[in-house]
Amino acid sequence: MNRLTPSQVFCLLFMMNSGNLNSIIAALIPTAGFAAVLGLAACIGTALVVVWMAFKLMRRLPTGDWFADGAAIVGKAPHRTAVAVFLLYFLLRSAIELRGVSYQVISIYLPKTPDAAITAMFALVAGFAIRYGFMSISYFTQYFALYLFPAFLIVVGFSFSMPLKYDMIIALLTHLGTQEAPKAVLSGIVQAHWLAECILILFVAAKLSDMKKAQKAAILVLALYFIQAGSHFISILLSFGPSIVSNMAFPLTEQLRFIRVSDFLENMDPFLLILLFPIFLIKLSVYLYMATLMTAQLLNMKDHRPLAFSITTLSGVLSFQFASRYVEIAAFIQLFWTWFAWFVVCIPIVYLIAAKLRGIQRRTEAGDQALTSQPQP
Repeated sequence: MNRLTPSQVFCLLFMMNSGNLNSIIAALIPTAGFAAVLGLAACIGTALVVVWMAFKLMRRLPTGDWFADGAAIVGKAPHRTAVAVFLLYFLLRSAIELRGVSYQVISIYLPKTPDAAITAMFALVAGFAIRYGFMSISYFTQYFALYLFPAFLIVVGFSFSMPLKYDMIIALLTHLGTQEAPKAVLSGIVQAHWLAECILILFVAAKLSDMKKAQKAAILVLALYFIQAGSHFISILLSFGPSIVSNMAFPLTEQLRFIRVSDFLENMDPFLLILLFPIFLIKLSVYLYMATLMTAQLLNMKDHRPLAFSITTLSGVLSFQFASRYVEIAAFIQLFWTWFAWFVVCIPIVYLIAAKLRGIQRRTEAGDQALTSQPQP
């Protein structure tokens, strides 16, 4: 059986976090202003603690499979309830992504295209990806990362070639030590759930080839994310200022569309679409795969593949039901989703505490190697 290598874990988590950059910028800058960079550091630090706890739980699982070992830790009924909560989370998360990308594509590129057509196109591709399995998604992510990383460096370089308002650097520095700093830190902690989604590795722990290296890869992803997101935060603040960014639905997209390089590159939209669509498809495929996996566990099915298109269709329908326009998505995220997401990402911490109280011991290094080398069904 093919296993998930640390490089695949790194690429997958980096891609997932890159897709959340718009959401984090849109949430932090309106509340923290020029101190948003400090909020970003608090956001990443908080997410790092949550992910580290999830990996500690992974190393305590007797068989390395959360679905099989969870009932022994917290009991059968609470464990099935947790699986149902994760199912609801990933279904809603995929619906949010579907609604967001359809709105973005229609409002910017295809204004006369029906919402259902855009949603069906992406959902169909994601359905086929789920049928092929998680390893196929991770392979595609790894290959796509080969040009994402150079593209990231190019975009950062182009963003600093824009007509930046360098006089705002003084405001950027002075606001880090003012009364806005505590508010920025608190806002960053609240928004850390976007990055704490990295705990989804817990559900494929049995596929990991090396758990220790996978943990290091996850930590490295969050460390590099500070460089990636921080550069965009600074360039966006120096380009538009916090008051203008607060009124943008997709700040990062608007920044990339604003880039002009002399007379030979005046439109970055093709370059933007090359980055946007694969990142979105990877995220959507992972969310729907997790939702399908949770459903299969609740129904005691050995194979999740027959559920692929059913769950994908349900997510597409749900994306239209809970929000008819993007403003409603923003309100949904602010009033409900943030707190629900925090409840969900803290579930592994509850399992970890229960495992310690029940005396479930950490596996030895030899046991880890034996577990990762045994054949999987």
